Amino acid sequence: VTDFVFNRDYISLFCAYINRDILNNSLKKSIHELGPKYTPDANVETKITKILNAFVFSNKFQREFDEFLNTLEEKTKQLKNKEEVYLNANTFKDIKKCLENFILKSKDESNKEYLNKFAKELILEIWRFNDNLIYFNSNNEEITNEESINCRQYTATFDFIREFFIDDIEIVLNNNVLIVEGEAGIGKSHTIADFLLTLENECICILELGQFFINESEDPWCKIIRKLGFSIGKNEFFNNLRKYSDLYGKQVVLAIDALNEGKGCSYWKNHLRGLVFECMDNNIKLILTVRSEYKDLIFKKDLLENKNISLIQHNGFMGFEQAAIKRYCQFYGFVEPVFLWSLIFIGIH
Repeated sequence: VTDFVFNRDYISLFCAYINRDILNNSLKKSIHELGPKYTPDANVETKITKILNAFVFSNKFQREFDEFLNTLEEKTKQLKNKEEVYLNANTFKDIKKCLENFILKSKDESNKEYLNKFAKELILEIWRFNDNLIYFNSNNEEITNEESINCRQYTATFDFIREFFIDDIEIVLNNNVLIVEGEAGIGKSHTIADFLLTLENECICILELGQFFINESEDPWCKIIRKLGFSIGKNEFFNNLRKYSDLYGKQVVLAIDALNEGKGCSYWKNHLRGLVFECMDNNIKLILTVRSEYKDLIFKKDLLENKNISLIQHNGFMGFEQAAIKRYCQFYGFVEPVFLWSLIFIGIH
């Protein structure tokens, strides 16, 4: 009786139908259906991986964010604010207080859902202050050496913040829907599949392929639920998914790859809005990938402009060309072509 009551695998039986094996097997089956679009042994981590981790606030991003806050806290402590230099009504003291408030609020777990707001406000403030700082330095001939050093310290701190948020990380924090657009063959499918596999043990991951949504009269949830092997309605599915999520403390992540494939342009015209808002209502993180040329055909303007929906561009290996060539050569057993890399480097620059 004790084993039954306290073993989570048994408790999950009360969340009728849903368990880890079913979810994991479904994920692996979907990845297998991707075929050559996913090659795990030829993987190269690019900046979009960081964005995806920030979107679901994965354990990896949590560690990176904690480290960022700790470093920022140390940098902020070293900033001086005794100089009463006015920069369009802003002082060093004002911006330092802004930094301290951001750190304090971001470290409070109860504020986690507001991190995107805090980050956007901070970045806006440092941009404003930095512009004033540049103006002050260029128009004040009597600036002291101490003030000059202080200005440089603030600028270095701002650079550190911008470097962490360089890929617009703040726009995906706390949002429930992420749209990933990119050209054909750029690596969207591979990226999503590889990312979900890294989350397999910390999130409830469901991957669906756009090519299989073909019955225009069928709700997408019916297709998703049937693929998982369940014979229940979507409200019961949401209820059980929520119980399972609460039981294990795991975020639910649903990814639908290649909305444009199959009958995508006509199918999603009638079903996308419902899917998006049902995910929002049930705290499901939704990742949608689409080929750039079909984005405006599938997504209505109001969805793309919704502040709770983030849109990012997948640029493939841009900025990671050398790492990609090395990994490709390792995967296929080629000797790295130094001359070819030189030509590519020249072409890039």
